[in-house]
Amino acid sequence: MNTGFSDTDYSNLEILESLSVGIFYKNMFNIFKDDEYKLGIDKVASLAGLAQRNFYHSYEVASVYFMKSSNIKPTVKT
Repeated sequence: MNTGFSDTDYSNLEILESLSVGIFYKNMFNIFKDDEYKLGIDKVASLAGLAQRNFYHSYEVASVYFMKSSNIKPTVKT
């Protein structure tokens, strides 16, 4: 059923999910970066890579979603 709410569109929820997971991995990286010698630099660096992957995914979804002509609202009438 189309309720007319755009906040619950699949694209918006996917952007929110990817940003949330990216922030989770970023925080995990910040917590463990001081223990890189104990944990291994490859494990700590992989957290940064996972954060980047999720942030980039949300960017890709947002750029496609907001650049569709149906989602762009004209501000000036010609």
